[in-house]
Amino acid sequence: MRLTFINWDISPEIFQLFGFPIRYYGLLFGAGLLLCILLLKGVFRRENLSEAAYENLFIYGFIGIFAGARLGHCLFYDFSYYSQHPLEIILPIQQDAQGHYHVVGFLGLASHGGTIGLIIALLLYSKKISKKQK
Repeated sequence: MRLTFINWDISPEIFQLFGFPIRYYGLLFGAGLLLCILLLKGVFRRENLSEAAYENLFIYGFIGIFAGARLGHCLFYDFSYYSQHPLEIILPIQQDAQGHYHVVGFLGLASHGGTIGLIIALLLYSKKISKKQK
């Protein structure tokens, strides 16, 4: 009997732009945020909500998504490494064998961490708004 399976060995990099790799995951994160900006702006206009409220909500969401996605990757997928290198969680650097630091970019975002971060950010935002309305 012959077993068939899919060998998923696709490169995560789509192309390079000015020496920086453009990856599928980053492109999808960016496209999702752009779609969110457009949809939220339309909802806020239709409901006659203030531009300041829209900007505050976007800032909360943006920070929540990326902080949660980064922490999600560091805690869920590579905890043993990042527990020994906590500075690399927030700074896009990495230490080489000689002890020198190099800028490598943020290597890892977890979408489910971003979802958790967004939910927490939305809860904080709604709590802030409800206090203002009282």
